[in-house]
Amino acid sequence: MIPKQPRETDKVYLDFVRTKKCVCGDSKTTPHHTISRGAWGSDYRTIPLCLKCHITIHQKGMKDFEKKYNFDHLDAIIKLLSEYVQSLNTEGGEGAA
Repeated sequence: MIPKQPRETDKVYLDFVRTKKCVCGDSKTTPHHTISRGAWGSDYRTIPLCLKCHITIHQKGMKDFEKKYNFDHLDAIIKLLSEYVQSLNTEGGEGAA
């Protein structure tokens, strides 16, 4: 049996995600794990969502949410990670990259 790898966690990255706006434009957000923490979802696979959108995704699913907002969560994850790495390069390297 292959041992389960530890879940990737990064509090600094989650704090960075919290500074970003929701796809709907709301600025008060929390990180939404696109693969649940219970399923060993990485903190690096999060998107910033307001409470309303967070609830909507859990009720309706990602596909309906993406269609409603013409939004691709994988593109959003890549963009966030790119911005985060850039911020580490310009700010002197806080957190894990």
